[in-house]
Amino acid sequence: MQSLQQPSLRASSSRALETLRLAPSHPAQRFTKLLSLHDLKHIRPDTPATVIRAQPHLQAAAVQSPPDHTRTTIDLEHTEFEGEYCLPGEITVDNEANPNFTVLSLEMTDYPGLLRVVAWVLNGLSLLVENARLLTDADGIARNTFWLTDTAGKKLDTVTAELVAERVGDFVVYCTPSSRTLKSEIFKSGPITIDNRAHDKYTVVTVDGDKNKQQGILLDVASVMTGVGTYIHEAIIQGCKDCGAPEVSSDADLSKGRIYKFWVTDRQKHKLDFARASSLLFTLGLVYGQSNGPLRAPNTGLACLRLRLEKKESNVSKS
Repeated sequence: MQSLQQPSLRASSSRALETLRLAPSHPAQRFTKLLSLHDLKHIRPDTPATVIRAQPHLQAAAVQSPPDHTRTTIDLEHTEFEGEYCLPGEITVDNEANPNFTVLSLEMTDYPGLLRVVAWVLNGLSLLVENARLLTDADGIARNTFWLTDTAGKKLDTVTAELVAERVGDFVVYCTPSSRTLKSEIFKSGPITIDNRAHDKYTVVTVDGDKNKQQGILLDVASVMTGVGTYIHEAIIQGCKDCGAPEVSSDADLSKGRIYKFWVTDRQKHKLDFARASSLLFTLGLVYGQSNGPLRAPNTGLACLRLRLEKKESNVSKS
């Protein structure tokens, strides 16, 4: 159901109507907030992407929901964005369904890596998944449900639960790559470069700097290469100059540490295509810690979420 190979991920401008169903004490009331989302770049756990945020003037205009709602649903509408098709979906967080857990549910078109993205965000929020049920039907629709607590084993308060749904929604939107993106020939993240232009037969993978000289890093890199189906035809590892060993180049800058250079193809002796190159870049980023804290989503701690809520409420009161 999930794999490491992920096409380009970009959040759309379509994050739509957030409907808040109130507790039974207010059965006749219904409040809505229109969160139109635009234009703040952010790094996903795999490839660069645009993560959508509510514009300040829309945040200020949003209707503040009462404190006793128990269920939040976020619709991720399908849209075209810069030549990319973004898949629809729905995220629901329910604080009423279970006395011990906050229940987070996702229903959306499945794609490779969906589970990892969700787990990445939940881990970044320091949440525990006590139970889960993951299902993808014959039509390719993923219906994933998670029973969550905080690190103390307690269900979330309703405000935090709403913020969790919003944060997950920021990251799970999936868009197919545009034709321009698919034609990319150079992929770069931190010290890692994957270049399809540098050689006429091979894809050239360079890791420029292993400053800490981590023990076992070559084993990790070799394991990654094997795991994504990459065949190494030639490689040079340089950690010193004029030491009687092969060099990447005579003027190589070793101030950042060892340099690794690999000339690779796929198993059919072809250069790496977009999907395989993206997967290799992402996975090498995990090894070298270049995936923006790959096991913990950036700025997703519950304290950060509450700070965002306070700013939103401040904007509303000023308006």
